[in-house]
Amino acid sequence: MKGYYMFPDIKENLIAFTTDDDIWIYDISKGTASRVTSGNGVSVWPKISPDKRSIVFTRIWLNKGKSVSDLFLIDENGERRITYFNTLSIRVSQWISDKEIIAITDYKTPFSTVAYKINVETGEY
Repeated sequence: MKGYYMFPDIKENLIAFTTDDDIWIYDISKGTASRVTSGNGVSVWPKISPDKRSIVFTRIWLNKGKSVSDLFLIDENGERRITYFNTLSIRVSQWISDKEIIAITDYKTPFSTVAYKINVETGEY
């Protein structure tokens, strides 16, 4: 399949990646790819959870003419927003459990980045 595939994350037989501004998941064992996001903005930097049931990713969109981004989670229940930072830069560094991630962001620090531990179920950091 020709195209551009960016920001891959590999977990056993699954590869999550960005193409066409959305997150896709490729199952190596089945040889199939499926689009898992669709909507406003650009979805990038997917990270597959340790149990392979969820993917956290960054969505970037325009808000009043300004580019902003936040983290979203997609699982069997659908897609939901987990941060409300409305910042220029945020991405998942890694999962530390099935319910917690480390995110790198410029939230509240416009000239540098910091790491936050975020609960993906509650959004608490």
